[in-house]
Amino acid sequence: MASVIARRNSLLDKIGKATQRHNLHNPLIAQINEWEDMMIEKIKIVADNTRQQVSQLVNSKRTKLSDDFKRFSQELANLRETENFIEADLKQMKYKLNEFNHELKHITKPVLVELHTELSNQIVWNQLIYVEEKSNHTCIHWKPLVDSE
Repeated sequence: MASVIARRNSLLDKIGKATQRHNLHNPLIAQINEWEDMMIEKIKIVADNTRQQVSQLVNSKRTKLSDDFKRFSQELANLRETENFIEADLKQMKYKLNEFNHELKHITKPVLVELHTELSNQIVWNQLIYVEEKSNHTCIHWKPLVDSE
């Protein structure tokens, strides 16, 4: 009996080591990890691009107004330095100042931007990647039993 128990214990130890070694070095686990990293990176890129789009939408009118006002200020400074202007020039400058004031009132209001995530809500996450056991005669698909959404 002692020899049977000793052989059983030895076999149990070998099974444990083989299972542990197989799980640690399974190339499929490495592939899953690579896929996960790739998906996370793609999501980060899309999120960064979307942040840039929001920033551009929010800041584009402010940037344009600022650039236009700098050009106006330079033009006004040139007219003042050269003292080469007529009444029509002054009238045009006053008109532009009124336009800038009007634009300033519009850009200080919040910009309405809507984020669309409908397509991402339609992703069937548990079907993006799945395991398939292959043998010589049949193909068995392992899919989650519970919907993870």
